[in-house]
Amino acid sequence: MHDDSAAWYLPEHLTHLYYSPVYATLTPVQRRVYNRLHACYLCEMCAFLEGELPRYYLQAASAPNIPKHLLAQAQALSDSEKRHASMFRALARRLSPGLYCEDEYILVRPPSLPALMVRTLFNLPALRPMLLWIALIQEERGVYYGEEILRQAEHLDPAMVEVQRKHLADEEEHLGFGEALLPSYWDACRPWVRRLNARLFRYVLREYLGAPKRAGVRLIHIWVKECPDLETRKSELVDAMRALDRNPGFHRSLYSRKIVPKTFDLFDRYSEFCDLGKSVWGYSPEVNG
Repeated sequence: MHDDSAAWYLPEHLTHLYYSPVYATLTPVQRRVYNRLHACYLCEMCAFLEGELPRYYLQAASAPNIPKHLLAQAQALSDSEKRHASMFRALARRLSPGLYCEDEYILVRPPSLPALMVRTLFNLPALRPMLLWIALIQEERGVYYGEEILRQAEHLDPAMVEVQRKHLADEEEHLGFGEALLPSYWDACRPWVRRLNARLFRYVLREYLGAPKRAGVRLIHIWVKECPDLETRKSELVDAMRALDRNPGFHRSLYSRKIVPKTFDLFDRYSEFCDLGKSVWGYSPEVNG
């Protein structure tokens, strides 16, 4: 049983609604319940990505032009990411046991028919490079989140801090692997493949890994059930969540050179990402003179 009048699970600036004017109107208890539910969302997203993406690392590292030592690293990464996914699922259950009686994903829904169709498309070798970019930027963003949580560890739930400490112990190495693998793989692709993957990357980041859409609304419905005094404000909160898509400060809180500097440096090397800033507001190419 959680005492949401006392417990914090994430630094507030890592949560979405922190960037909305509506956040200032919430009571401390309402903010803490939201903070816990957002932590559950973060756990679900980490569990999903770390359960799904490693197989694409393995496939890419098996390509003939990739140095052989990277395949062994990919296998080790895959094994540790499975542990991480299990760790994040267990943490979500600890934070909100009532939510996870049967399902592992409440906020990040299990695959629907369109999602299964997309997953089938992503199994095509020509679309594999885009998934490597997704893996790299999410790995680096995960490192930033973990470091922010550890930086404020004394103010946060000990279980959350401990999971992030274990996660970070592996993530720096994983990030180095992604940095080594992706340029070799990307450079070997034909120009039309790179252009296609860059466009798909922009779409996926915008639709699924950017401003909250479906998961954000589901979170509000659960939040209102736990805080009935917010029932009359449900529509206001949903509108505030959706309005984040037009909020530059919020977008910079997701992806910026402070948060994902190594990935942005790689974007700078390739012309296919010169207009990425149309979807990822925190990015603009830097040209070395």
